[in-house]
Amino acid sequence: MKKLFVKISLVFGIIAALVLVLLILRSLEEDAPSYSFIASRNPITCKKGKSDNEDIHYTYSFEADFNDFCLKVDAELIPAGFVADTSVSQSSIRVECREYRLQSRFPRGPVWIVIFNDVQFKKSPNSKEGSFSEKDGWVMIKVIYGRGWRWPF
Repeated sequence: MKKLFVKISLVFGIIAALVLVLLILRSLEEDAPSYSFIASRNPITCKKGKSDNEDIHYTYSFEADFNDFCLKVDAELIPAGFVADTSVSQSSIRVECREYRLQSRFPRGPVWIVIFNDVQFKKSPNSKEGSFSEKDGWVMIKVIYGRGWRWPF
């Protein structure tokens, strides 16, 4: 009887330890990104993702030369494992953008950083969304964290 009690308590101990590890992994929250190219700027918006793939995304906008800025970003992100791609945005306004992707890493999901050239983003006082417009010498940055490992939560 004593051996049975020891085995049962050992199983419950292992299950409790696994649940504790899962809770710790789940409770790790992403703060605003701390990339050096963003410096100490605060995000203009911080929104929870609207789809199953997005967890949270931050939007920044400030004056900067797009090409010089992308060189700084390349120097920081490419050695960190990001893959870069330059394209033209197909949204309501056609602008040059540079996208950086980092595949998912346990327990986190993937990360996307998109830098738009000559776009200014302003937070609208009567809207949660904000608005963007073309403006020379400005960059808009979206840092999007993908949904990571969530089971069983």
